[in-house]
Amino acid sequence: MILGIVNIAYTYYLRQFHLDSMLKALENSRYVYRWGGNFKKQGMIGTGLVIAKIAQIVVWPKSSIKVGELNATDLHNFPVHLKRLLKIKLAILIFGAIWIVATYILIKLR
Repeated sequence: MILGIVNIAYTYYLRQFHLDSMLKALENSRYVYRWGGNFKKQGMIGTGLVIAKIAQIVVWPKSSIKVGELNATDLHNFPVHLKRLLKIKLAILIFGAIWIVATYILIKLR
């Protein structure tokens, strides 16, 4: 429960202070061009999805570049401090998923 609250608070922080600079840094990328502005207007859930997707395409860029979602120049010019913040976001999401699966297994084995 605490991890979920931390995730929501961190997403809100990224939304309020860093989302515009992330979208500006990736303005030549197809995903951001097509979906970034639309989801940004959808409130907390929409911006949470945009931030999670941006984190995925910036931290693991190989497949996104192949598919054409990410411009290689945008990736190269993406600010390092924003990339670090997105890695923290992905770490929270992955740890939360692992925690949920472990809890489910422990409950089933009981």
